[in-house]
Amino acid sequence: MTLNTDYAEACANDGLGCERVFEDFGDVRYEGNRHAAFKAWWNERVNTLEQRGAYLFAEPVLRGKSVSIVTDLDIAAEAIGAEERILVNIPLDAQRKHIEWRLNNILKKHLKPEAARLVKSVRKSKARYSLEKPIVPDALKKCFDLYDAKQAAAAQGEKVSNFDLAKRARIKVQEREKADEASSPESHRRTVSATVSRYVRQAERMIEHAAQGQFP
Repeated sequence: MTLNTDYAEACANDGLGCERVFEDFGDVRYEGNRHAAFKAWWNERVNTLEQRGAYLFAEPVLRGKSVSIVTDLDIAAEAIGAEERILVNIPLDAQRKHIEWRLNNILKKHLKPEAARLVKSVRKSKARYSLEKPIVPDALKKCFDLYDAKQAAAAQGEKVSNFDLAKRARIKVQEREKADEASSPESHRRTVSATVSRYVRQAERMIEHAAQGQFP
């Protein structure tokens, strides 16, 4: 599959695993403002409980989110297997003082001090689509700013050097100082060119992986 392959055609291509991605993400082609289009796509409701963004990327919500009496074996099994839950057995014929004392000790041991949702390792994510590895948003933006600039130049039939591509995308490349080598305009230009090539290749790989449901 090439990067210029039509999106819908690529998703229907057997053997690439794109059919599932196309079904989950829908047709992401749009006209007009890309930010407005993304917002509409992200907030589109895909079922009675979730919008598309949460449906695709959020951690699944366990049933019985509030504190309650467990009467369902499936919910009990789900709680036992969940890292963020504990299942407590309370004998109703015990003294209340003893029950409260035991519950307090259990909560001190297991309850995390943070009130907000805990940040999980990407390796432990149970979302439909999760990151293969941690990413740096600023670096990700540089990759796609350069990729967009290159695509725009190609659409106009222009051949733009990597050095000029960095200028168009307003990407600044900081050259590392070397004790045994004096900095020069030529060496800086080579550094910029190599960095731009690396960023563009990363963007191309991420686009190819996204078609197969892998991020980044």
